[in-house]
Amino acid sequence: MKFKEYRLKKGKLTLNMEAAENEAVKEFVCSGGFRNLPLETKLQLKNPRSAVWKIDVPGVGRCILKQFCVVHGRGAWRKFESRLKLRFVHRGLRTMRIALKLADAGVPTFIPYAFWTDFDGEISNFLLYRFVEGEIIGDYWMGELSKIAPPIYKDSPLSQEAIDSFMWNAGQLVRRMHEAGVLHSDLHPKNFVSPSAKEGAGPLSLIDLDSAFYPNALSSRAKFVERICSIRKLAKCFVDEDNTSLKTFVKAYSFGDLELEKAVIDALRFWRPKKKWKGKLDFLKAKLCCRQPIKLECRAKRSYDLVFSIGQDCKCSQSLRAAGLQHYSYPFDWLAGASLLDRAKILATDFRDWFNEKDLIDIGVADNSRFAVEHRIARHSQTGLEFRHDFSCEKTIAEDYASVNKKYLRRITRLISAIEKANRVLVVYTIGFRGEPVSLEQLVEARTLLANRFGEKIELLGIFDDFPNQRYMPMEVYSEDRKAIRWSLPCMVKHKNQEYEISGATIVKYLSALVSCPSPHTARERRQFRQTEKLNLYKKYKATTFIGMVRNRMLFRKYRSLKKKLIRKGIIS
Repeated sequence: MKFKEYRLKKGKLTLNMEAAENEAVKEFVCSGGFRNLPLETKLQLKNPRSAVWKIDVPGVGRCILKQFCVVHGRGAWRKFESRLKLRFVHRGLRTMRIALKLADAGVPTFIPYAFWTDFDGEISNFLLYRFVEGEIIGDYWMGELSKIAPPIYKDSPLSQEAIDSFMWNAGQLVRRMHEAGVLHSDLHPKNFVSPSAKEGAGPLSLIDLDSAFYPNALSSRAKFVERICSIRKLAKCFVDEDNTSLKTFVKAYSFGDLELEKAVIDALRFWRPKKKWKGKLDFLKAKLCCRQPIKLECRAKRSYDLVFSIGQDCKCSQSLRAAGLQHYSYPFDWLAGASLLDRAKILATDFRDWFNEKDLIDIGVADNSRFAVEHRIARHSQTGLEFRHDFSCEKTIAEDYASVNKKYLRRITRLISAIEKANRVLVVYTIGFRGEPVSLEQLVEARTLLANRFGEKIELLGIFDDFPNQRYMPMEVYSEDRKAIRWSLPCMVKHKNQEYEISGATIVKYLSALVSCPSPHTARERRQFRQTEKLNLYKKYKATTFIGMVRNRMLFRKYRSLKKKLIRKGIIS
């Protein structure tokens, strides 16, 4: 968030520098064009604390101008309090910051342009933001809240299908808002905008953030209570918590987590307030008596006896190792090529005929300067698997086949034995560089193949990013038996050639938070392994100290990169 403050003649202007129209906005504010607006542009609202205009700003377009005013007619103390807040609190500036934070988190809302104070006459604050195109859901349907705020179009109520669609989209939006660390205490249909509100379809946008705030609860239970409190007004659209539309909202809010879904329903049923005083009492009762809820930031981990990678490239195994979930090397760790279904068939058949020497094709030396040793790439003609880190470039595939085959036989025996001994197994598949995402149906098919061989203890997790270069909250989708899981994470890294690759750091973050697998190694064994790895690294780069090893490795990588460039230009051979 980039803001810039300017001094006005009678006030101060805070400008959103990320908006392309900031110069036109600054000119509009400095010229005083907001002081004498036509009455026909003013929207009819019942809120005495603010006034709203729909205006066209030159060089900007259709905008909403909200004025925060002094509240009159409520006694001297209320009037003094209102002036004090307008002078020092600046509620509109908080709204502006929250709107930008939600936009960064992928929550559809308005784009704020500027906030300024005006001390010319009666003190006022102003907030200018872009108009959100669409129809307000509350103009067509308010549910049980119609007694308080009736919809405008009484003759055009939403169908049950449209209401369910709206509640599903609202559940996903509210979950993303909560995970972004923002709560909203005034969630109701009049604060949601949709391109087709009559049908209840299409993406939703949140248009009123005056009641949005950052939670101040410290414990997980208090955070959970505050979150449920923030959605209780939307829940009041329905008579009880057993309504199908409300359950649709909770299901979308839970992102497939059945335990969280049950906790939200129980909390709503336990203390949804009927009266104002009862609401305060129930809030306290929920904090003291309600069972410990599921935390959204870090839910209960799913524990497994064995976690291993099935592809699609090295990044999957590297991420599992960094998350402390994989403790040995297995056959698919460092391989490329082949689809998920082909890899599942290989594993389900106990790797039969997957590494025959006659099927291996030599396709040249790997062009990768990151590795200290060049390797010859061998591709299996039947499966499409590529062995990139096994065959030395100084030898042919036939000369190196015996030692490589022995290594893979050892890894296969280790994997099959570990699966048969384990009670719960998680197989992880991540999209590789330039790879294609896999649907949930394909994950279910691959998992069925593995389950037919090893039993129902097998679970399959696929990790993808369906929206490159976009910031959004993670999406989790489960099969009916919850044995096949699909994650869509915001974890794409942009390369110089405008291509994208999934980021291992984000994968490690989510795996560490949601999955656990105990290590079979003792602390002594882990120390010995680290010491051995260190000595091997020193030996490889002919060094005796850490600084010497880092220096030699850096020089070697520069040498390799320069050598490849000279070969491509034909200077050396």
